Amino acid sequence: MENEDLRRRNVKFNGLLLREQADFAARVIGALEKAAKELKNFNVRLPAANRKGLEPAMKNLLSSVNLMKGWQEYMDPETPEFEDTELSGFVSGEVGKWEKAFKQRKLSISAAVATPRLRARLSPERAKMLIYHLVKNAYERLPSGGNLRVTLRSLEDGARAVISFEDNGPGFQQETLDKLFAPFNTTDKGKAGIGLAVARRIAEKHGGTLEVSNKKDRGALVEVSLPLGATAPQA
Repeated sequence: MENEDLRRRNVKFNGLLLREQADFAARVIGALEKAAKELKNFNVRLPAANRKGLEPAMKNLLSSVNLMKGWQEYMDPETPEFEDTELSGFVSGEVGKWEKAFKQRKLSISAAVATPRLRARLSPERAKMLIYHLVKNAYERLPSGGNLRVTLRSLEDGARAVISFEDNGPGFQQETLDKLFAPFNTTDKGKAGIGLAVARRIAEKHGGTLEVSNKKDRGALVEVSLPLGATAPQA
């Protein structure tokens, strides 16, 4: 009886900690997003010649917002709400948001749809976060002249869609691959190392999987598999 009482108290305490952490993260994210909006509005009012001076600060602030959102998602045990989503337009649209950033660093990014008219039940905001972290991971690792190709296709049985992120960068170091999905696992100084962990957690919440490998020649391959159809996936 004492053990059962301790177990119940421990579950209650852990639940309280998770709620407190979620509330704290939400407050921090809200404050950062408000600051980013105000900074963006201020920057718009500046003369064009002076706007570039604020761009690094805005970039760092937005990166902090996305980092906090990613950590919040990783720690959140709840299953999100799903919507029927047409995948080709969704994936192409999210990849397209990165074209300017890639071009500025002399990189290239492209999206290809091998199988059109695929539909799946997604949480749009979380699926956007998944694509964001996987594209950002390649963006930060690619050398000048590198490229990232994102491809959407279905498996032969038509039950699942696969979104592939294939680049020609240096790939992953072996010590990183051995513990790839552990949060804060990175050999890059100044990086948080939670992007792949967050992306995998989101894929799993959609009833899917995320696999990473190094290609035989050069580069990395990340494949996200998601269930197709109108039925809500079981996370």
